[in-house]
Amino acid sequence: MLVPMCNLYRSTSGSDAQAVWKAGNPLAIDWPGGIVGPRKNGLFLRPARGGDGLAMVVGRWGLIPWFADTADIRYSTNNARAEEVAHKPSYKLAWQRGQRCIIPADWFDE
Repeated sequence: MLVPMCNLYRSTSGSDAQAVWKAGNPLAIDWPGGIVGPRKNGLFLRPARGGDGLAMVVGRWGLIPWFADTADIRYSTNNARAEEVAHKPSYKLAWQRGQRCIIPADWFDE
């Protein structure tokens, strides 16, 4: 019997995330929240351009590796193992550059 892995979370609304994180972006503040799974849009926080504070943005869940020709990659990049992230081609450059984000979530299910 095959049991599919579940990677779901409920994205916090933009207004609730803004109240906690004080990150601004009028388009993201209007984000209503909702259930998010791999390759679906959700709210996240990343360093603001210029390095001053955080920017709240809406984007697609999953890493697009540097070598991908398109954002519609054929394989999943939503799970990275701690012992492999510094070595796997899909993750290593982003890991070395310190490209991280915060994902405000009301709950998650793995």
